[in-house]
Amino acid sequence: MPDDLRELIEALLSQNVEFLVVGAHALAFYGRPRFTEALDLFLRRSSTNEENLLRALHAFGLPVAPEAIDRLMNEERQMIVLGHEPNAVDMLTFLDGVEFESAWENRVSGQLGGISVYFISKQDFIRTKTASDRPKDRLDLELLNPN
Repeated sequence: MPDDLRELIEALLSQNVEFLVVGAHALAFYGRPRFTEALDLFLRRSSTNEENLLRALHAFGLPVAPEAIDRLMNEERQMIVLGHEPNAVDMLTFLDGVEFESAWENRVSGQLGGISVYFISKQDFIRTKTASDRPKDRLDLELLNPN
């Protein structure tokens, strides 16, 4: 994991931002790595998490406008992309087929680049990939369940 991504994750954790690692990094966690151009993070939508996220991004050295974080946390189906591929970070406040609260209850602890984080559960990963049903989601499901 590049140093800047590691530092961002550490900043999020140090400010108690509630997030789950999803997408291709979660797929790799479950033993089926594939190339990805972004680290996908699923964020809890709450005023506390909004404040924590803003502090974390500022501590990381990324002065994001409070209005952008407010939109992310308070409008439906929002995301912010930080950085550039192949080291981009997609911060999402939605996943098809899964609500954050239930995904948080089902979360799985693991390592991402040597840092302890929470991943979406395998069951919720399958649920969201099935609900999204994009070609790359179908491929991820095939990788996860090759039989």
